[in-house]
Amino acid sequence: MKIYVISKKNFLYWDDHVVDALISLGHDVKHFQINNRTAGLQFTRGILKGILGKEKGNKISNEMIIKRLKTEMKSFSPDLVFIPYAFFIPVEFYSMIKELPNKPKVFAWEGDGGSNVDSHKECTPYIDILFETDKD
Repeated sequence: MKIYVISKKNFLYWDDHVVDALISLGHDVKHFQINNRTAGLQFTRGILKGILGKEKGNKISNEMIIKRLKTEMKSFSPDLVFIPYAFFIPVEFYSMIKELPNKPKVFAWEGDGGSNVDSHKECTPYIDILFETDKD
């Protein structure tokens, strides 16, 4: 199976361990960390946030990241997209995944608050299967 893992880099390395486990099971895996930005994008993001404000600057730089990710995902054509830290990924990333021509399934894992938290509800319609370790 071709699996694309989308995550945010953090000090716990859960996403790296997920990738290692999937590879050890024989899957073809690509990994993309949305906050592991090139120096150029990091600089651009800082400038945009300084000029346009944090929210608008983040939105524009996320659009730049999504464009790059969409190109990579179209080329890889995954059967499944797995997202550890489900609700740390902005909804625009989920929306982009659902627009891919091959329509991969989206599985996500969340351990902070679960799907009943109001701020998480915008992402849940895009997730086919949600694994939660923090049920209310």
